[in-house]
This record gives sequence, structure tokens and C-alpha cells, in this order.
Amino acid sequence: MSEATAIKEDVGVTELDQERPLVFVGPDELKRIRAKNERFYLGLIYTFDAFALAAVSSIFLLPNFGLGELLLVAAGGLSFWLASYVSWKFLYWFVHGNSIRVSDSQYPFLADVVRQASEALRLPSVPTVFVLQGHGLLELFVAKRFSRRGMIVITSNLMDDLAVTGDTRRLMMIVGRQLGHIAAGHFHWWFLKDVVGALTFLLHRAYKRRCHYTADRIGYLICTSIEDSEKALLTLTVGRQLAPETSLASVGEQAAEYDESAWAHFHEWLSAYPAMIKRIRGLEYFHQGLVAKRVLASSGQPINVVRIAHHSFAFARINTAVIAGSAVVSA
Repeated sequence: MSEATAIKEDVGVTELDQERPLVFVGPDELKRIRAKNERFYLGLIYTFDAFALAAVSSIFLLPNFGLGELLLVAAGGLSFWLASYVSWKFLYWFVHGNSIRVSDSQYPFLADVVRQASEALRLPSVPTVFVLQGHGLLELFVAKRFSRRGMIVITSNLMDDLAVTGDTRRLMMIVGRQLGHIAAGHFHWWFLKDVVGALTFLLHRAYKRRCHYTADRIGYLICTSIEDSEKALLTLTVGRQLAPETSLASVGEQAAEYDESAWAHFHEWLSAYPAMIKRIRGLEYFHQGLVAKRVLASSGQPINVVRIAHHSFAFARINTAVIAGSAVVSA
């Protein structure tokens, strides 16, 4: 497969209008950047859910199905809901008690960029952000069950590794992709999609992989820099020391070798996460597609996409001078 063909198949931006800049105004705009076939696999999952619901409902029509059986089914459903609710509360308050919450008075530079990104994505509310001791873990996570706002947890190791870049762009690639999961509706109807839907196995995993590609694209638009977005993903992969020295061309060659392996494809089919090298390459293809369709200028600078006033980290050294507080860096 030629690179041009790969870009055409992977980018999934064929609906982008050259005369219409990509601006976040809600779900209608997000449709234009979703990963290819994300909604298709979701439709298959919902179809399975409908058949599963019909099958369960038919039990109530059995001649010997009485009040006792009805109470048993109701008790099972209530127990599952209660267990999920209690697990969420335990998780939330564990994080609350063992981390530092980001706010206007606590790491205000970080609170500001998260707020700007949430507003740009038209989120109904800004998720609660915590910084938690990572014990070597770089990845952060987002949770939004039994919660209107949702919760984003950033590990201290990730903060340390991304802070050396000087400003919040690379961090906002990672945080922005988590906000992207919320904006793209990946937590809507989570019971049907991720509990009942998980029974579809390979279909569910294919859907989840495409959710991650979509979230990466949104994170990139929040970051506003393809270079910083790719370096952020590389930091998660090889760490802050090696990320700047990593050749993206070699990563592309490695991804091509991955694509040619039947074992790699089999492994990916069983996984809910796409391979990191494919995520990095897919982000580059998406960027090239935006440039080709004039959504981005040839220089790579966004045209009316998302304007975030990124900040310099309060503890970063810029031009060998330690800055106090935070300084706004133009996006």
C-alpha cells in the first residue's frame, strides 16, 4: 500500500470542506474527525444490545415466569448497579484523598488550559482534575460514570516528564485526548457499550481502538502542534530523555513492518488499544490530511481550529531564567 493510499484510508477526513474551517461547535463538528468506522462498529454493538434486550425480555413471557423470578432478576440488576456505584465512589474518594486537586488556587496555569480546552470542546462542565503520585506510571486516565463532570487523573511522573518541554502543549495533548473521549460521547450509555457491548468481543475491541484514534485527533487539535503531539505520545513510550531523539521516519518504517505481520494483526484484533506506533503514524496521517484539505496551513499552524493560550510551567527554566507563576505562550 502506498503512503498516499494509507493516508486516504487512515485519515477519514473526506467530509471536510475546504471552504469551511474545522471549529468545535459540538457533536456535528466532531463527526468530521472521528476515526473511520467508529460509528459503524458502535452501530453493530447497539444492534447486539437490541437483540440481547429482546432475548432477556422474552423470558418474562415464559408461562412459568412468576413474581419470584421477577424479583430475582430485579435483585441481580440492582446488585450490579450498586456494585458499580460503590466501586466508582471508592475510586473517586481514593483519588481525592491521595492526590492534589487542580483549581484556580492550585496550579492555576493547568486549571486554565483545561478550562479553555473544555470550553473549546463545548463540554457542559469542566472535569475535575487531580495530580496523583504515579509510582513510575506515565499514562493518565479519565473516568465518567455516575458523574456529570467526570474526573481526569494526571500522574506526577507524567507531569515531571512533560514539564521539561517548558509549556503545556505536550501535556495538553494527553489531557486533551481524555477530554476528547468525553466530548466524543465515549462515556454515553456506557453500560450498553462497555458492559453488554463487551460481549461482542472483537467488535467491541475494534470500536474501542477507533475511540482512541478519535481521542488522539482531538488531543492534537487541543495541543495545536503536530510535533508536540507526537513527542507527547513518544514520551509515554520511551520516556522524556529518548523522546526528542526518536526518528519519526523510523517509527513509520516500524509501523509498516507491523502492518505486514499477520501475528501483529491478530494481536491487535484482540486488543482494545491500538499499537502506539500506529497511533503516532495515524496522527501524522491525520495532520497531513488536514493540510491537504486546507484546514491547516502548510506551516502546520491551525486555521480557526482551537485557540488555546498555553502556559509555561511555573517550575520550568526558560532562557536559563526561573520564572515565577506562569507566562502565556501564544498557540
